[in-house]
Amino acid sequence: MIIYPNKPVLFSVDHELEAVEKWLPNFKRAIKGRQVLFIELSPKEINDAVVHGKLHKDLEPQVASYKRLAILAHNSGLMVLPLESAKFNQEFEELLYSRGPKTEEMTRSKLYQEYTKREKLWCEKLSGKGSKTIAVMHPAHASEISKQLGIPRGNIFGTLKHDDVELEREKRAIAVIEAKRIENERLNRKAAKARARMQKKPK
Repeated sequence: MIIYPNKPVLFSVDHELEAVEKWLPNFKRAIKGRQVLFIELSPKEINDAVVHGKLHKDLEPQVASYKRLAILAHNSGLMVLPLESAKFNQEFEELLYSRGPKTEEMTRSKLYQEYTKREKLWCEKLSGKGSKTIAVMHPAHASEISKQLGIPRGNIFGTLKHDDVELEREKRAIAVIEAKRIENERLNRKAAKARARMQKKPK
């Protein structure tokens, strides 16, 4: 496999422990020669893993399985950094666990946050990085990130396939619609402010 030096390396694997264990030998090969690991964890989760070695206290097994990868990379000499941000996680959790009836608007907003906004933040972190950087994420995100950053197949370890492709496609379509709505609202606000400034100018 040829690694292209001007693009980061992606390690695409499901969150489930069984999948992580299956791809563990590939992960060990993938991190050889890398210096930095970005992973789909929060700053606190990485701190718990690489500093305190906490794996067993997670309510979500998917967090524990990714923590294993973070610890392995850290012990191999890589700097381990979060793809997630504390601010984004807080906003997303507030939306995810908000009380009251689940409306169509809430569903659109959740999917926009889960896909469009999250992946935009990740692309900003990975943009301009070379092959000394490796990023670990779920296949649903890896396939889109690889397109947006133009990452060649030679720089991708693991699988870009996930269980329910059709459902994933439907979710992304809703997220795109919501992103367009948000952008239109932003442009309308900008235009309204411009009109207001024009009206205030002395004749």
